[in-house]
Amino acid sequence: MKINLSLSPMRNALAMINSKNPLLNLNSNNVTLGTPEAYSKLGEAANTRILVTAIKNKGYSGSKWIKYIRWPLASMMIWQSTSVDVTGYTASVETIKARLLELFGLLASEIEFSTFTVPNGTADVNVTLTVKPGSLVYLPGSQWSMKIKIPADVTVNSTTGTAVAINVYTAMGSPTYPGKYKYVVRGAINSNGSGVALDTGVFPAGCELTIVNQGYIRGFAGKGGNYNTAGSAGGDAVKCSCDCTIDNTAGYIYG
Repeated sequence: MKINLSLSPMRNALAMINSKNPLLNLNSNNVTLGTPEAYSKLGEAANTRILVTAIKNKGYSGSKWIKYIRWPLASMMIWQSTSVDVTGYTASVETIKARLLELFGLLASEIEFSTFTVPNGTADVNVTLTVKPGSLVYLPGSQWSMKIKIPADVTVNSTTGTAVAINVYTAMGSPTYPGKYKYVVRGAINSNGSGVALDTGVFPAGCELTIVNQGYIRGFAGKGGNYNTAGSAGGDAVKCSCDCTIDNTAGYIYG
């Protein structure tokens, strides 16, 4: 059964119980839940029992032990990769944890993480998730281990030689997550004769883009006129389709 991250552990547990007991319609308004206990009986799939107590005048009465399945973490993650890229979420340990919980569809209140730090520069970090004692949804003590790929704080790409009509967003691999990106021009970028020479493209919200020009960015030249024909303007060298910083200290921009 799929866990609903918008619901509390109790409401998810009640949904799990109802799914195995079609005649029940338990919810947080008509019952309370006790502490789940491990359960095992030959021939039964259930691994948990819990005391369900009716709230007075809400449709049920008394208390009853009900059996259901709390899922081992590994069985829920069987189709997940054990190698995870968290590009754009490396500001802190907490942002990485939040991203992993989101990716795997796990309830934050039910999961503990092994201790890890955000390294300086690109690195692979081993992380283990463990279900907390008393979890209503997952099997306590069950674990899932993975290797998370933590990229450098700034992703750098560059161009050398002569290039034509560069879209920086595309050149950076079309990132889908917020992050810091730097594009370095070490050669010359020319227009294709009609459009701009360099277009930033549109990066995801929250991105920080810096363009460092150490070469030439050149828009197309205008046409000269003569005694009876007016000339025409040239083209722009750079189009900023999103917020960015341009460092042109060691370069030239013609447009």
